[in-house]
Amino acid sequence: EEDQRETILLAQNRHDYDLFYNVAANPTLWFVQHMLWNLAFTPDFDHGAWSAYERVNANMARAVVDTLDRSPDACVFFQDYHLYLAPSFVRRKRPDGVMSHFVHIPWPETDAWSVLPPEIRCDVFAGLLANDVVGFHADGWRRNFLRGCVDVLGSHVDGIFVEQAGRLRLVTAHPIGIDTAEFDTFNEERVRWFPGEAPVGQGTLMPPLQRRAGFRVSMGVIAEA
Repeated sequence: EEDQRETILLAQNRHDYDLFYNVAANPTLWFVQHMLWNLAFTPDFDHGAWSAYERVNANMARAVVDTLDRSPDACVFFQDYHLYLAPSFVRRKRPDGVMSHFVHIPWPETDAWSVLPPEIRCDVFAGLLANDVVGFHADGWRRNFLRGCVDVLGSHVDGIFVEQAGRLRLVTAHPIGIDTAEFDTFNEERVRWFPGEAPVGQGTLMPPLQRRAGFRVSMGVIAEA
């Protein structure tokens, strides 16, 4: 099959994107999910940054909906913690769309999410459950998510299925290992890159949205450090 790809560059408000990426996504969600949030010394939640997170997710979702207008049978694949709200926005416009979301970082137990205000906690879980399939790397993280759906949303869970908004969502686990033999061949020169010394192509801005042959919409966020 011929590999046909369309790269779509999404213009974002610079201030919104800064708050989205450098306050809401990385210093907040990433730290919460790795259970590194120092609640005793950082008890405040930045609502302004979360509003920017919502706006950027809504902008991403509009691009997905526009793509589905051209390719209504495409499957949508969201990536990671930057886009927890986008599936909800897409689902409202395309209730019959086929969507999945893979989370590449740990999913902690419910208590860890108490850092977030209750309504935002609900939005995160509901956003993921707007997908037909939600995936994690480890079975323990899947169990934590399933338990969280009960604790946060009061969802009905049956095995690895969650009933949400009258539909069943499948929650999967896909452990991914590394090629240890190849990893052992790495030497210090190849893996130690200091700021400003990375090879050309490392740390560059990558396109967030791709559509392949009208079959799949893949969406994620990769930005410069």
